[in-house]
Parts: sequence; structure tokens; C-alpha cells
Amino acid sequence: MTTNEKTVWSANDEEFSYFELGDLLNDHPDMAVGDIVYKAIAVKPTISKLVDSSDIFEMICERAYEIADEWSEDWSYSISKEALGVLDKLLDTWAKEHLPEVNFYSVKDSEPYTLTVNDLELSE
Repeated sequence: MTTNEKTVWSANDEEFSYFELGDLLNDHPDMAVGDIVYKAIAVKPTISKLVDSSDIFEMICERAYEIADEWSEDWSYSISKEALGVLDKLLDTWAKEHLPEVNFYSVKDSEPYTLTVNDLELSE
């Protein structure tokens, strides 16, 4: 797991809102040995998952087309990958300085987990 990833737990394989198995069990006191819960990896998105140079450049091209229709198409072909990389670095720097820390995540690699006696002792 990376620093943007944490283990997360769910009682229904849909709502992964527990970072500790004991917290899930405390909220679901009816759970018993042998019951199935779900364990997954929560991944906080990076700024590049929210916006990148391709998004910005696409918006610029769309607005240029709105202004000048097909007359605007040729000017955008000369943009280099290096220039887009510079914009990505600018976006990343700006986001780190001005946006709040991401407080949401996506979930990957969900797998069933069978509760044991030791697990249930966590909630006592």
C-alpha cells in the first residue's frame, strides 16, 4: 500500500466507512463468528485524478472552436507533451498550495473477510 492508501472495512461491500475493524463491529453488535464483512483499500485521489493538462487543453480548444469554429483547429496541433507536462506541474503546485486536503477516497480490491473469535474481542 502507498501513503495514499489505507485499509477500510464494510458490513455490506458497498459502504466502506470504517478504518478499523473494531469500529465496524461496535456499530454492528449483531455480528458473530463466521459472518462475512469486507476489507478493501481506500485510495485518496491525487490532483491529477481530478484535473490535468489534457482537461485544461481540451477546454481551451473547445472554447476556441466556439469562437472561431473550424478556423481555430490548426493552431492547437503544435502543443508539445513537454508543454503539457509544465502545465501539470503548475496545476499540482497550485492545488497543493490552495486546495484543502482531499477528504474522500475510492475503494479498490474489495474482498470478503470471515470474522473470528479474536475479531469479535476487538469490539468488547
